[in-house]
Amino acid sequence: MDFSGLVFEMEGRLRSLLHLPSAPTFKSRVKTFSSYYSKLLRLADQVDITSEFPLLTDLIAIRVICPFLDDVPQIEQQLKANFAIREVEYKGINRSFDEFGYVSTHVLLEVPESMLLGKTLPDGLLCEVQIRTILQDAWAEVEHELIYKSEFNPFDLPLKRKLASINASLSLADTIFQEIRIYQKNLHAEMDCRRTIFYDKADKLLVSSTDDIFSSDSGDSVGSSHDQNAVDFSGTIDDLLLRAIHAQNSKDFNTAIAIYTHIIDEKPPNNVVFAVILNHRGMAYFAQSDFEKARDDFSRAGELDEKNLRSCYYLGIVLSVLGDDVGAIENFTRTLALNSYQSRVYFRRALSYFHIADYTSAMADVSSAIDLGFNNDDVQKLKSAILEKLEIK
Repeated sequence: MDFSGLVFEMEGRLRSLLHLPSAPTFKSRVKTFSSYYSKLLRLADQVDITSEFPLLTDLIAIRVICPFLDDVPQIEQQLKANFAIREVEYKGINRSFDEFGYVSTHVLLEVPESMLLGKTLPDGLLCEVQIRTILQDAWAEVEHELIYKSEFNPFDLPLKRKLASINASLSLADTIFQEIRIYQKNLHAEMDCRRTIFYDKADKLLVSSTDDIFSSDSGDSVGSSHDQNAVDFSGTIDDLLLRAIHAQNSKDFNTAIAIYTHIIDEKPPNNVVFAVILNHRGMAYFAQSDFEKARDDFSRAGELDEKNLRSCYYLGIVLSVLGDDVGAIENFTRTLALNSYQSRVYFRRALSYFHIADYTSAMADVSSAIDLGFNNDDVQKLKSAILEKLEIK
């Protein structure tokens, strides 16, 4: 019977259908005859052993191994959306805290008819898909060797306690990994929002100053008043950072600045972290239109971490706003030396070149921005203005 060909095709189908931010790994197998026969004897009262080929639900099985706990239900939902499901079993979910054993989600799928054509296979064949985290899978593999395949003595209490302790440690590690992932997701979402706000304001300020070729309101943001004594400074530096960025995105700039200042006063653990916090505070000052303080923070951040690309970039932006286009060009150039594939930096440097009447350099940067895929209305308006200055019709 063509079990090997079928499980190979099923794994390929799963690889094409199941998607996660962090790609899962796959293991597949066809049950060996000895394993099949042993399980048939154990389940003799549940399986029709008089049939020509008694079927077990896990004759073919595919394991999907995910990095994080919240990946497991996502895979389960994707399976339900793409296959006919016979059963879902959550193994180990009802064990008490002092018990050991693997945890796994088992989904029984009906094999699609299109995959049965041309193969000699028994009727009613199912495919078992096991979904686990990396740590759950590691425990299952070890448990299989130590317990399932061995003569484990259930009365060996010290050994049972050791196994329970290991299982609890792995479960705790899975939970901690998940908590870290959630924190990172929240932090990245807040930081993306804050950068968007920062760049939007920078664009409004910079393009509106270019000989009136753009018409935009500067849209200065006003920080809300806040009693600094009411600011919550409790928690780790990670907690404080997330709280400050959230306040900044909510336009509560005074709270954000107070928290950033508190972190700075407590002396961050190294210069790289110090520079990051200064960049954050500088962006909050920028949002309040306190450009001199923003400049000072970005400049200091760059001194602490010379490879901090954002420090150079942000300093270039604030210097442009302050009218120091020569200084802005210098910092945009340093930014591009660290990473030359930044279309918006070329655009912003082109604006500064335009301001100092270096139209040839401005045109070169506009062309670079367009070549790298940045070609919105503002780019085209700047290009037209440069061509007019160069008297190219």
